[in-house]
Amino acid sequence: MQFVADSGTFSAVRQAYAALLEHGTTCELCRKGACDEADSLYRAWRDMGGPWTT
Repeated sequence: MQFVADSGTFSAVRQAYAALLEHGTTCELCRKGACDEADSLYRAWRDMGGPWTT
């Protein structure tokens, strides 16, 4: 059996992941390893369904 997302869900998860990656490229706190905003973005991405695991 395979887990499949509809296109709307996939798009939202992809946008959440893109926001996390974009934040990490410009944030000095992320480079030091302790960023509350990155943690929040990561949790949002995971809560939306990323990464796709069963």
